[in-house]
Amino acid sequence: MLTDDNCVLIVDDDADVRQLLVDILEHGDYKTLCASSGQEAVDYFESECPAVALIDLLLEDIPGLAVMREIKTISPSTECIVISGQASQDACIAAVKLGAYGFHQKPFEADHMRATIKAAIERGQEVKALQAERDFYQGIAENLPCAMALADADGTVRYVNPAFLALAGIKSEAIVGSPPPYPWTDEGTLKKNDGEEIPVQIASRIITEGDDTVCTIQTFHPKN
Repeated sequence: MLTDDNCVLIVDDDADVRQLLVDILEHGDYKTLCASSGQEAVDYFESECPAVALIDLLLEDIPGLAVMREIKTISPSTECIVISGQASQDACIAAVKLGAYGFHQKPFEADHMRATIKAAIERGQEVKALQAERDFYQGIAENLPCAMALADADGTVRYVNPAFLALAGIKSEAIVGSPPPYPWTDEGTLKKNDGEEIPVQIASRIITEGDDTVCTIQTFHPKN
């Protein structure tokens, strides 16, 4: 389901608070949905996919943190902002650790709330664009005829394509997440799962961002 980038879900069991937030957000030209309970908020995601959810931490039926966790499971691209007039600082910190974009204390300052919503939507759009780019390149890698492995900056293998698994005769869980040493050598030998060593030509490319290494991509071609 596609995220509605202009839609904000308001989750609060206080009707006056819901109406206040509707007034604040509609003044900023946002589409709003309202839920008076945690379960009603979760049920919205059967047909809607708001870009942002404003969630009261102290709901009567389901704790706000549980609602946020459920929403992020159903719709990872929805940014969640917790709101409360009584929650402790520890609860707010816990919300952020669980993935909340931010926290707003009641009563709300209208301009600050709208600015936070705008920033949350922009971050959500960036995350979706990055995921789409990753999916695109992973789709290419999945269909490459040559074996390929990707390791992050500390050398941990994060991805191998089906051609690599076929060449090495292993399952992905046997290699993904593994640090060096790898079952191949820089000299061009790949050790298969059954112990057989085969000569391969290895090409490496280091991806950088500024002066920092992001990842290393290697391709493997069996030598005739």
